[in-house]
Amino acid sequence: MGFLDNLMSDPAVREELYKFSGEGRDLDIETFQEWLIYRVNDEFEIPIEEFRKVVYEMVREEVDYFTLGPDGIVRFVFEAEGLRGEFADGFTKEGMRVFEEKRKDGDVE
Repeated sequence: MGFLDNLMSDPAVREELYKFSGEGRDLDIETFQEWLIYRVNDEFEIPIEEFRKVVYEMVREEVDYFTLGPDGIVRFVFEAEGLRGEFADGFTKEGMRVFEEKRKDGDVE
């Protein structure tokens, strides 16, 4: 667990993960593991059930990087505001601009 926690605390890793997952912010656990192996370190090349246990343990510890979404889904909750401004596509940036305007006008909470 410690290695994944240390890894996720690295802003460069979160940046790369945002570039990969974008605003969807959800990945199935298997894809998350594959991304970690490919992009970061083959240390994550462990049986998927062991990796799943690591993810679940981190969620129980209430890390600031991800939580669980629907069954088998990792939902990333790390702050994306700065990343969004730099890496989001035009469609996403426009959608966020519209959302912020509506929020300022009191149309959404």
